[in-house]
Amino acid sequence: SIFLALIFSVQLAAQTASAFLSSGTIKMKIKNYRGAADDFSKAIELDPNFVDAYISRAQTFQYLNDYYAAIR
Repeated sequence: SIFLALIFSVQLAAQTASAFLSSGTIKMKIKNYRGAADDFSKAIELDPNFVDAYISRAQTFQYLNDYYAAIR
């Protein structure tokens, strides 16, 4: 049914958003801050309610001394 397909697509997007969060976290550890910010932004794009991705992206922009981007 359409309802089940919608539930599946939301679950898949959440898993993919989590994968981008994990990838961004790894990139932060190796100090690839620009790549990490891109991954966190992709996670947010896939799941706009993903609070951990917003927090991680803000921290990444802080490391890049881009304080304006950190608060957007």
